[in-house]
Amino acid sequence: FKLPEYKNIDELADFFNTLRLILKVFNYLGEEPKFNGFDTGSEYVQFCFAAMPCLILLYQIADKSLALRNKKLEGDKTVAEIEKLKSEKQNLDADSINKIIQGLKDTNEGELNKLKDNLTEEIISIAELNDKKNDGEFKNLLSVALEKSGLLLEKGMKLIPALTTSQEIMQLSSDLNKHITTYQNAYIGIREMRLLTEQKDENNSPKDNE
Repeated sequence: FKLPEYKNIDELADFFNTLRLILKVFNYLGEEPKFNGFDTGSEYVQFCFAAMPCLILLYQIADKSLALRNKKLEGDKTVAEIEKLKSEKQNLDADSINKIIQGLKDTNEGELNKLKDNLTEEIISIAELNDKKNDGEFKNLLSVALEKSGLLLEKGMKLIPALTTSQEIMQLSSDLNKHITTYQNAYIGIREMRLLTEQKDENNSPKDNE
């Protein structure tokens, strides 16, 4: 794993706590990844996955987590556009706009939860974990891993396979990196839109008399 950039020890601790939640999926399957230390200072942390199916499962979790983040991004974009409109049009009814925004957020949350359930089922099918289809505890662990993996990828984490790994894993890694780049470009665009909206709100807010 290539670590995301971190500014302090708390951010580093958060990374490992989150990574531990992701790896619980494999611990539950009896395939705990072996910690192999750090490489290139503290930029990379190495884990050995003994079984090929576990590596495939890891990449499936990462890839599907981006699908989940993309869905969230779509909802965030719609909300950001309405917030931008609210900032530009001062004559709009603020209460009505706020109700629309809250309604969108509630709808987005429901759609995200539904997608997360569907992605969980899809991963179980692809990874051929048919004996886990009705295992509620495993599904919960997988659901958490989906959410947390997307969060770490958004922050800059990358999955770097060993040079000796199979061609299949190399291809999965290449595909994942392309999806990460596409997602990050969209994420940056929405973040910039929100920053501009916040700046306009600050400029338009009444200032106290000095």
